[in-house]
Amino acid sequence: MKNDSKIKSISGVVSVIILLVILLLISTHRVPIGKIGIETRMSKVTGKVYDSGWYFKIPFVTSIKDLSIRNQKIEYAETQGELSGQEPVYMNIVLTFSLNKEKASDVYVNYGKDYIDTLMPQQEVFDIVKGTVAKHGIDEFAAKRDEIFNEAKVNLNERMKDRGITINTLSLANYRFTDEMELAISQKNKAVQENKTQTEINEKNKAKADADAEIKKKEAAAEAEAIKTKAEAEAYANQKVNESLTDNIVKLKAIEAFKEKWNGEYPDVMSGDSNMLFDINQYLNK
Repeated sequence: MKNDSKIKSISGVVSVIILLVILLLISTHRVPIGKIGIETRMSKVTGKVYDSGWYFKIPFVTSIKDLSIRNQKIEYAETQGELSGQEPVYMNIVLTFSLNKEKASDVYVNYGKDYIDTLMPQQEVFDIVKGTVAKHGIDEFAAKRDEIFNEAKVNLNERMKDRGITINTLSLANYRFTDEMELAISQKNKAVQENKTQTEINEKNKAKADADAEIKKKEAAAEAEAIKTKAEAEAYANQKVNESLTDNIVKLKAIEAFKEKWNGEYPDVMSGDSNMLFDINQYLNK
């Protein structure tokens, strides 16, 4: 009897513990990190919002619905747009968004937990993107895609500002034109590249020609300077020679020249300065 009493007592304690655990579990709720809790009372939103963490609730009366406020990604299927010149362009668009904490209750009330398709319809996103793209030509689209899609993001956020979500990024994952346009663009790019290459060659040739001309100019200037210097040196030397010549030296040079050619006989007739003859005799007898 005692054993039965003990077993019943233990079973009662265990049952109470289990009941308390169950009551604790249904009386608490954990809001995960990256989500926000929306409180409902008898299935009606109270407007109370919970950040991540553990919270108590009244079992069977209140509940907490979790909505993500993390950055979420949507990849759309290919859609066709048109550029300002009416050229068709096929685009794969990628978008990321997040739910605004302040608007979370309103979003849940108006659109439910799976709110995104209703709150931000795909066709509405496409319409805004296509409208932005249509303002730009093909060259600008090819060169400034990031700027164009940032412009589209601003336009989309303006549309969504009262709906409780923020578009964080809007980008072009891939794009293509028709085969005819792709060929025309390829040929144009090839012509541009060839023209660029030829321009670079011409610039290099011109730079080389200018350098060669500059070298020749410097060489000519150096040669002219050398000729000028040589002429000045010769003139200076001649000046010094002229300054050093005296009458006696001049006479001596004349006598030396005469001596080399004289045969030893005096002329029969003499004229002019007789002193010259004495001078000659004086030097001939040496």
